[in-house]
Amino acid sequence: VVSYHAESTPYGAVAILENHYDYAVDLTVEFVYYLNGTMVGIEKDYNYAFAAHSKCALQGWNHDKTWDSFKINLRIGRASNIITNNSGIHYSANFGNRNVVVKVDNNGRKNAFTTIAVVFYKNGRIVGYDDHSADVKNPGSTAYLEFSFPYDRNYDTITPDKFEVYVNDSYTYDW
Repeated sequence: VVSYHAESTPYGAVAILENHYDYAVDLTVEFVYYLNGTMVGIEKDYNYAFAAHSKCALQGWNHDKTWDSFKINLRIGRASNIITNNSGIHYSANFGNRNVVVKVDNNGRKNAFTTIAVVFYKNGRIVGYDDHSADVKNPGSTAYLEFSFPYDRNYDTITPDKFEVYVNDSYTYDW
């Protein structure tokens, strides 16, 4: 089972998901947006290597539409031909100058892809999301990432009071 908590932000909805399976899954999240009960848009985000017993954050980007509610549809299948390395990825993070900076270390195995996500909070609510690839393919490698603070519909910066970092995925193929 994959469980989630989702909230609306100025530019779409963000879902924090948890994989309770004993294996990696291929996850598609559809964010369906409504205005006055009428469907006005659908956006998707993916995690092709959602590691067993881990969390990730995904966003349905919806910057050009107005909506008043949303629903989420999950499509889940067993991930195939992958070897995950989430437990081998370690990070440290702190507030910087109008950003969050993250140092990412690969203390695990060789991998092909690693994605790091940051979810921004203000007054206990999600106000933004961003993700980046971390070039930490080899054991012992380090990457430094910068995640700018989110902004509202008037393009004014939202200064968060808290953030969370997620290793959305880190994997290679077994073929």
